[in-house]
Amino acid sequence: MKLWKYKSYDEYVRVQVNGNASKLTNVWADESCIDYICNFARNPDGVTIKHPPQHVICHGTRNGSEQKWFIKNLPDAAVIGTEISHTANEFPNTIQHDFHVPIEEYVNKFDILYSNSLDHSYDPMKCLRTWIDQINTDGLLCIDLAQGQEMISRELDPLEITSEELIDLLINKFSLKLVERKVIDRKRGVNSELLIFKK
Repeated sequence: MKLWKYKSYDEYVRVQVNGNASKLTNVWADESCIDYICNFARNPDGVTIKHPPQHVICHGTRNGSEQKWFIKNLPDAAVIGTEISHTANEFPNTIQHDFHVPIEEYVNKFDILYSNSLDHSYDPMKCLRTWIDQINTDGLLCIDLAQGQEMISRELDPLEITSEELIDLLINKFSLKLVERKVIDRKRGVNSELLIFKK
């Protein structure tokens, strides 16, 4: 695991906001990944959640594509996304927020938490603690992790972490269980890996 060092929190925010603005129309997420998560959550196999998902949160959503796909799959669920940039205000179901920072009313609330933006974390322990606290007892923590050349520590993407390192961290430091692991055959760029955890 490697982590880019910023001079200050303000520098981190500036880099993330500028990066967001320059890629605003780009969509890194893959709809097939969201489809897979929703089908997995509905599968009554004793491992996944015990009722239809009612609350979904997506972190680091740029232009809100993830929310659209979750709403398409789960029309009865309340779906919200977070984005650190002021551009969040341009997209429905999106709030401007730094995903490292806890929100009291979000604690123990969500049936599904999804993000493909863990590599944008400046403090992965703080970030993961916040996310884990946001899923409820039966909730699913779904991390779509970049692989290969897209998982390199740099100014815009400070965290470099492998799937194995993340699995070890979440099992041994946060006592989560890995319940699903799937390679996502993305239409653009290299494939990613979806890791789904439960408390």
